[in-house]
Amino acid sequence: MEELNIESLSPKVHEKYSENLYKFLKRRGLKSPQKVFIDENSDFWIGYFYDNDFIGSRLMNVLTNDQTSTWCFSSKNTPKLNLSEFFWRDYEKIGRCAIDRNHQIHFLKSDSRYKEEGDTRVCQWCGHKQKLRKWTETIERSEWINA
Repeated sequence: MEELNIESLSPKVHEKYSENLYKFLKRRGLKSPQKVFIDENSDFWIGYFYDNDFIGSRLMNVLTNDQTSTWCFSSKNTPKLNLSEFFWRDYEKIGRCAIDRNHQIHFLKSDSRYKEEGDTRVCQWCGHKQKLRKWTETIERSEWINA
């Protein structure tokens, strides 16, 4: 993994970058290289392995809760993790869209993420397009009431 330029991932550079992830990386510096892994549930984890133990956090906990703590999983309790070789390259290019490729998550401080025109919106971070689908549902209800 090439060395990460933390300052280039600052939300001051572009809104597509997470303020919480930036703070997480700044706190750790480059003393412990932060790699991103994916588990069998497609959840992202950030951290590193040390003597077969995993030291890190779920990436969504860092993004949404400003989680500063990390966990150490002993080798027998570590979730099955696969290194995401291209995460940092993708994150640098498209920011938080690297985490939310389906564009289903609402991120804080993302007011300019989408440009909307009629029933179409385009992500300003990565160019992903979505069309608004509308439908009507009829719901039949019943309940017992006093006669």
